Amino acid sequence: MAFKWEDKASFRQWKAGKKWLYTSTALAVLVVGGVATSEFVSSDETTQTSTKSKAELQADVETTKRLADAAALAYHTALNNDEKVTLAVKEEATANEKVNTAFEAVLAAQGALNEVKPFLEVAQKAFENQEVVVKKATDVVNAAQAVVKADEKAVVEAKAAVDSAQKIVDGMAVVGTPEEIAAAKAEVVAADKVLKQAEMKATQAKSDLATAK
Repeated sequence: MAFKWEDKASFRQWKAGKKWLYTSTALAVLVVGGVATSEFVSSDETTQTSTKSKAELQADVETTKRLADAAALAYHTALNNDEKVTLAVKEEATANEKVNTAFEAVLAAQGALNEVKPFLEVAQKAFENQEVVVKKATDVVNAAQAVVKADEKAVVEAKAAVDSAQKIVDGMAVVGTPEEIAAAKAEVVAADKVLKQAEMKATQAKSDLATAK
């Protein structure tokens, strides 16, 4: 992006005015010189060639001086304006350079963003996949906890069955027949076997739960 200085209408008009000031200054100098020269002619010649008095001529000189001073002031004002215009042009050029630098920085940032964008997309996909993995792991943990609770309940029930079978054996030892006592003992053995299996299963479930966590 580039910015170019365009000549302003006011600047061209000022230039034209400056040339006019040069002409006015030259005219004023000629007039002053002519009046000054007229003061050195003889009184007879002055009487013959001019009807103006010395006071009138002096007034003309003063008027001419004022015009010359005004022209000089206008000339210096024009020079100051010229300097201001030059300074404004330099400031605009500096501003253009800053704008171009900023624009280049924006383009560089855009390029860097385009380079990083694929990595951001990969990271986003990895994050989404990680969320899926976490959800699955959470489901596994919940399932393992449910198994542990079920196995612990089975252990409690198996212990209750063993205790109940043992009480039956104790009762049969007093009033039961040998066959009934043998059957009661078999129930105790079976209940104890179930209890051991339940305990082993509960231990494995707890291990699986620890691994899942």
